[in-house]
Amino acid sequence: MPNTKEQLCDLIEYCDYFIRLFDNFPQVDDTPEGRMKAQVIWLKERAENNDLTLPVDKEMLSTIRYIYTDGTLSFHATSPENAYKEIEVPMQRIISIAKNAKLLFKREYVKYACRYIDKLISLLKNAERKLTTDEDNLIHELEEIKDGLEEGSIIPPLGNPKNIYPSYLAVDRYNPTISDLPDGKFLIKTISAIVFNGVRPDSWIDIRSADEETKELIQSRNI
Repeated sequence: MPNTKEQLCDLIEYCDYFIRLFDNFPQVDDTPEGRMKAQVIWLKERAENNDLTLPVDKEMLSTIRYIYTDGTLSFHATSPENAYKEIEVPMQRIISIAKNAKLLFKREYVKYACRYIDKLISLLKNAERKLTTDEDNLIHELEEIKDGLEEGSIIPPLGNPKNIYPSYLAVDRYNPTISDLPDGKFLIKTISAIVFNGVRPDSWIDIRSADEETKELIQSRNI
């Protein structure tokens, strides 16, 4: 079962972020700021009253879903370069929790994410077939991602890897090019969810469960 208490606390935190951001805007339907403010206030009130079942019906989240897709409020960032971090990511976090009932990836789970990365690197290095150029380059990109996570220079979610990890993007399609390798699809999809979407596996309810699962992964898959 998801850790609902953690999810609701995280949801309240990100709702508060937008409530503060749009503090000077009235809660009205004729501006995107007003509609967004009404949406997050509604979510926060129900989360605080423990009257919010996850996932929330997507129709009840139509405002934030539209605004997130449309990018209407991105100009409220301190600069265009910060729009992703300051506007898109907090919206994405709300949607991940409310619409998809996901658990957010946090710094304390880096160790367990790196176990998945190590396994995929090992899988690629020991593949019984010749790797493509992108698959071979993926090894170096995974090593860079692991180092960044451990050092704290990479903070998920990173968003689309197109301009930062092109080989990763080339390999991680709907059906990854490494799907023929043992657990190749499972591993890269798990890592992608963590690094680029900022969510952790549903089974990682807490540190203990993440540790137990990844230890089992190590033992059963010979990392």
